[in-house]
Amino acid sequence: ASTIPLDHISFLQSLPRALSCPEIFLCHASPDPALPIEAQPLGPLLCGDPSVLDAPERPFAPLVVHGHIPLSGGLPLLLPYRINVDTGAYSTRRLSAAVLRPGHAPECLVLSHEKA
Repeated sequence: ASTIPLDHISFLQSLPRALSCPEIFLCHASPDPALPIEAQPLGPLLCGDPSVLDAPERPFAPLVVHGHIPLSGGLPLLLPYRINVDTGAYSTRRLSAAVLRPGHAPECLVLSHEKA
């Protein structure tokens, strides 16, 4: 069995749980839309349901980029207020990423690799 080197684990543990920019919020799962950015608890950021951001009133202002819920179609979900880049790479062999550039609409890239 292979193991993850301790320095890799230390590196991953040292990373922030979310990244907040003026117009974009990046996290694994979902922020709690009822709380301000600076008060986000760890639970929803790692295990929350991103669909809570789909409420019509959408109180959470920045664009949220997240994963956590693999998409069945194998393509990212690109909405005006959230982007889901989880294309289930572990099972679909499709890895996606958001391209976020000032002054441009968000885009998504998808890389795929067929089994040998």
